[in-house]
Amino acid sequence: MVESDDLCSVCGVYTGNEIYPCRVCSKVYHEICLQKIGQCQGREALNLLLRAKTNIGWSCHECETLGPLLTEEEMQDLIDAFERCDINKDEYLNYRQKTMEELDIRLTEEELDRERAKFKVMDVNQTGTLDWWEFLNFEAVRKLGRRSKNTLVRLLSAKEIDMARQTFRAFDDNNDGRITEFEARETYSRWFARFVKKETGGDGPEQKKTASLDLHVDTNARMLMAADTKSTGTVTWMDFLRDQALYILAARPNLPNFPPVKQAWEANKR
Repeated sequence: MVESDDLCSVCGVYTGNEIYPCRVCSKVYHEICLQKIGQCQGREALNLLLRAKTNIGWSCHECETLGPLLTEEEMQDLIDAFERCDINKDEYLNYRQKTMEELDIRLTEEELDRERAKFKVMDVNQTGTLDWWEFLNFEAVRKLGRRSKNTLVRLLSAKEIDMARQTFRAFDDNNDGRITEFEARETYSRWFARFVKKETGGDGPEQKKTASLDLHVDTNARMLMAADTKSTGTVTWMDFLRDQALYILAARPNLPNFPPVKQAWEANKR
């Protein structure tokens, strides 16, 4: 397991439980030190910081922006697109249509509806417009999604790889280094059963909950097993890591509706 630093990255002092670790890098911080350098200003930012003490985690100001993962050309493309207008929903749709037309792809009305839904996800502050941070982090995922999966794995931090390995082991019940479809279904059944009480019989709401649970298990198990690109019937550790790399990177920004799951980003690669 990758351990966090003992000393605050800002002041260099150890004070035990008062430090907040970053979920991406090994650095830790005091709340007051973050505020002194202009971070964690306001109630929402402080609420996000408190996640550092939970299983969700919190990304420090050096890790939560995806911009540093982009090339200079990719970053300049986004800067140019953002500076052309203050992006509201209509302008964002125009931007997406133009981007796809450059690739000789014309968006259908159904695809435009999906783009409108994406805008709502991007507009974290619900202002009706996108600020630079919102635009950058969402569009960065799209650009990163065009890279090879092996390239994305190399962008992961030691902590992120360690957390992914723990997740993989949760699926690998017999510890043989491979996940079977049976193991995937069993693990998802245990996870989702915590939220949906599974009971059988009758036509009441509990039966609907059971059907909902089965649907979630089936959908997620199929998505996990899709990492088996060689059709071996199992998913190895490297299969799993390559398949999850983009979604792990997409989870770096501190969002109120964290965590972004694989399904939410699947349509964002184009």
